[in-house]
Amino acid sequence: MATIKSITIKPVKGATGFFFSNSNFSAASIGAVKIVNTRFNNDQTGLDDTQDNFGFWTNASAGKPIKSVAHMDLTDPKNKAKNWTWKPGLPLPPGLDDMNVLPLV
Repeated sequence: MATIKSITIKPVKGATGFFFSNSNFSAASIGAVKIVNTRFNNDQTGLDDTQDNFGFWTNASAGKPIKSVAHMDLTDPKNKAKNWTWKPGLPLPPGLDDMNVLPLV
């Protein structure tokens, strides 16, 4: 089974604003994920609800399908609604209707 040990997504030095959206990662299991300035809930014109999602898909039978997802918004680093850490068993932070962390069926 394919495993992604960790994912780190961050802007290039000097970049500002959001720069990463509409992306998906899939593997049998995924380790710790760290993402910075990711655009969620963009509802992009011309894309249906599944095409503009951001997500992580893992194997439901894996012992630990995903370790954690941490997000930092450098445009507002003290805002707890924009800066959060999610772990399996917890609900996703409110307002992230375009983010998925799901097991593959």
